[in-house]
This record gives sequence, structure tokens and C-alpha cells, in this order.
Amino acid sequence: MQKTISLTKLLKLLAIVATLSASSVYAASLENAEEALKAAIDANNKVAEMGFEWRDTRKALLDPAQKAIKAGDYDKAIELANTALSHAESGMKQAQLAEKASAQPFAKSSKN
Repeated sequence: MQKTISLTKLLKLLAIVATLSASSVYAASLENAEEALKAAIDANNKVAEMGFEWRDTRKALLDPAQKAIKAGDYDKAIELANTALSHAESGMKQAQLAEKASAQPFAKSSKN
């Protein structure tokens, strides 16, 4: 049985990772990079299901993050994953705004 994690928990996890990666004392590890990438992929998949995935997120951010992990560049992988997560968050905000807009009747123009 596969456990699912809520989007809120994913976002909180990635925020922690992002904060730690900004610290000069922090050294990124394989585990941190993989966690950040998983959170970004999960969030991006969720926003894709909503129909609001940003066009270049996978190709320009997620794929290079996976390559950075393979190359051992964990800081770069975390940076790319954080950016991808930001894109997913923006896509979710767009979806919410679109849902609100479609629920409201259009205002009729007073101009004739």
C-alpha cells in the first residue's frame, strides 16, 4: 500500500530543505537532494493532474535536477528542485484562481 503525502506537507518539507540549503553550515547530501526532488516531482505531478503544469518545468528543471544528483552536485539539484516546486505552487495558485473565476458570473458591460 502506497502512502500519499499531502501537498501542504510536501511544501513544508521543501521549505525546510530550501532553508537548510541556504545555510553556510549546511552541506547538501544525496538524501536531501532526493527528498527535494521527490517533493518537487510530486507537486508537479499534482498540478499536472489539475491541468496547470508549467510547460518547461520537467525539461528545464526536474530532468536537470536528476542529472545533478547523478553527478553528485546536490546543491544544484536542490536549487533546481526548489525552483520546480515554486513553479508547481504557482500553477496551483493559477488553478485556484481559474476555479474561482469560473464560479463567478461574468460582469455585463454597462457600455452599449
